[in-house]
Amino acid sequence: MRRRLHWVALACFVAGFFAMVPFDGPASRIIGMSLLAAFMVLGLLAIATPEYLQRADDEPDQDTSAAP
Repeated sequence: MRRRLHWVALACFVAGFFAMVPFDGPASRIIGMSLLAAFMVLGLLAIATPEYLQRADDEPDQDTSAAP
């Protein structure tokens, strides 16, 4: 399923790009912006897995600016 989302997101980007760039009408801009917004949402869903979002950081950040 996630592999398919990558391709659908890429297709939305390409379709949105080609809907906006060669045409200058308001309808093509609305369609293009909708497809580019779908690209961002689908790309986020394809990349951010629940396992990735639930994992804890391995080590806490340490302040290295102060010298001992």
